[in-house]
Amino acid sequence: MNKKRNGKRSFLLLISLISILIACIFISVAAAKDDQVISDECENIKPGEYDKQVICELETYILSANKVIQDNTNNMMEEVIKSTSFEISIDEKVKNAHYLIFAIAGAVMVLFLVLTGHMYIVSAANPEKREKAKRQLKNIMIILIIAGALMPIISVINDLGNTTNVMFAQTYKIDEDFFTNVTFESEVTDPGTYSGNLEKFGYMISYSPPFIKAARWYLMSMEARNVILIFLIVIAPFILIMFYFEPMKEFGKVFAYLFLIELFLPAIFMLVLHFTSGNLNEFARMNRITAALYFCVAIHAILVLVAILKAGVSAIQDMKERVAIQSK
Repeated sequence: MNKKRNGKRSFLLLISLISILIACIFISVAAAKDDQVISDECENIKPGEYDKQVICELETYILSANKVIQDNTNNMMEEVIKSTSFEISIDEKVKNAHYLIFAIAGAVMVLFLVLTGHMYIVSAANPEKREKAKRQLKNIMIILIIAGALMPIISVINDLGNTTNVMFAQTYKIDEDFFTNVTFESEVTDPGTYSGNLEKFGYMISYSPPFIKAARWYLMSMEARNVILIFLIVIAPFILIMFYFEPMKEFGKVFAYLFLIELFLPAIFMLVLHFTSGNLNEFARMNRITAALYFCVAIHAILVLVAILKAGVSAIQDMKERVAIQSK
């Protein structure tokens, strides 16, 4: 008797589990309905209509491929927009490193301040030395003020950068219908049909992969900008000290140039993208967007290369001057 009851319970439990599983499958299918890509050509196909079945399969494949490429292009364009910002990603470790170096450099500059002040006092009878000490005192005070105000300045720039980035993102906002509201009258004779979707697929295959590749290079360039800025911010106090020593002043100028270029680089990129991209919902513009992204990467590389060459030239000139002095 107990075996029969246990058998009935097991059977009912099995039926319940199967029912729950079927319900979950239907719920999952219903929830994923918006993401399904099924051609209208697949409706009302009767057995034996092989030509319609072939068109159904081809149309579904093309629509699925269009959706994948469209989503990848959308996501990449959104990443480009997010990365084109004045904001500098500074975490607590970077801030702590900056403050530590600032403390060390600050102690060095205070020592220089004391020594220069002593020189100013004892050189009262020598107007030339007194004027030099006065000039050095002024430089030290300016360096200390700039070094102390650097992090607040970066914070203000980040706030302004966030506002600018929001405006830029609104201008180039990508919605869910990106690439789907394109006007094909001048390019596709019969939009919405198999031939129209096939030609649209051809356009997307032609334009999207080069754009995605260019966008990846652009994102790498912006990430490199962030790394360079973080490095320069950390060593900024020592860069400022370079302006105190005459032989190191040229290197200080190179670092300052590189810092300003990297800081305002997004403004250059925004202008380039603004004047070259135009309406992002037209396939004819995709080549121009791709070219604009490569152009931005080239600009960044050239500016950094100029800074490196300038530093190299300064080092060579300094070595020549030292050799000339020693030879005398």
